[in-house]
Amino acid sequence: MNNINTAYRKARKNHICDFCGSNIFKGEMYEHQKNVNDGQIYEWKSCQYCESIVSKMFEELVDDGDGLNDQHFNDFISENDIDFKKR
Repeated sequence: MNNINTAYRKARKNHICDFCGSNIFKGEMYEHQKNVNDGQIYEWKSCQYCESIVSKMFEELVDDGDGLNDQHFNDFISENDIDFKKR
């Protein structure tokens, strides 16, 4: 996975966080990434509530080149006994 662009945006409509599955409501800030993997371009959105957990994931987990996804996120929460609730 290669990151093409990362930006923080203010949502103009509702979205779903690709890590935790929570709502990103219109008017909220979120991280938007444009990535490419195996020649396929895709977008990845993450809510501000996942930001600290995702930062810890990147510090502790080794990225195998495919990036970190929602399964990595859920496994990390479970393995580290992090109290995280979807909104």
